[in-house]
Amino acid sequence: MRRRTLLTGVAAGLLSGCVGSPGTGSGPEPAGSTSGGTTTSTTTNDGTTTAVPPDARYAVTNFSVETEKVAPTAKYALETTKVYSREAALAEVDANDIVDVSELPDPDVREAIAAAIRDGKLRTDDVPAGLDDALERYAFFTGVNADGGTHTHYGLKLYRLSPSSSPQLRFDARPVDRGVAPDDPGEIAFAVTNEGETTQEIFSGTVPPFGILQAEASDADRQFLLWRDYEEEGCAQVENGRVRAVCDIGKLTPVEPGETVTKRYELRPGTPGMESGSYVVDGTLSYSSEMQEPSTEVEWSVNFALEAR
Repeated sequence: MRRRTLLTGVAAGLLSGCVGSPGTGSGPEPAGSTSGGTTTSTTTNDGTTTAVPPDARYAVTNFSVETEKVAPTAKYALETTKVYSREAALAEVDANDIVDVSELPDPDVREAIAAAIRDGKLRTDDVPAGLDDALERYAFFTGVNADGGTHTHYGLKLYRLSPSSSPQLRFDARPVDRGVAPDDPGEIAFAVTNEGETTQEIFSGTVPPFGILQAEASDADRQFLLWRDYEEEGCAQVENGRVRAVCDIGKLTPVEPGETVTKRYELRPGTPGMESGSYVVDGTLSYSSEMQEPSTEVEWSVNFALEAR
């Protein structure tokens, strides 16, 4: 499955206050299901969509959906949640709440914390016995990456993950209108449903939660744009069926338990690159239940054909 990451510049967007939430919809009827660590594929029934009008140039056929969970892969994640200067750290906590990593008595704890600071995160199936105590005792750790830079004090948090658990979010899609006519575009509904018991936040680029979508030809170097009001929904410039510019910002889409978020995309005749043939639209849903919690990812792929009429 080809992968196109939807998370674009999330950190920059959050720092600049570019956090938003799109509207929700009732969602399409499920065409299939996903299970943790496996790939499933389901073809929709032609009878579930509208009839193809007589003036249609194309008909959407051979529609199918695939999904695959790709993360997390470890039982624990130790991540940096704060990066401060010494002055900023002392303005928030007492000096006794700050420790140089070299002063920690347990060598295994020292190495785990140093590795997480150096790389920004540490993924592992085992953690030292004293790590929880050190994280509870100290708010900031220093003495790592001390190369004369301003940011020398790091806050850390340990997450316990469930690699074998099923995804909380289920992706689905279905053709709403199979006919692609001059005055009546074809339409595909993309949807994500929260099947868990906690609110999940989807990280995305400027047009949440699925982004600007392109259908790529399966057997040729050709693609065409699936249409929404991108400029109204995000920071993007689209001219004559081609994307000219997209802002490098991130947005969050909260999805409540039992809620479905749906976005409909149009297939308009005359869009550059649109011809008869087989196509795929794919991407990645990256989400978590907390702002700083390591995200779970679900890759998705929608396959269909355009049949000339």
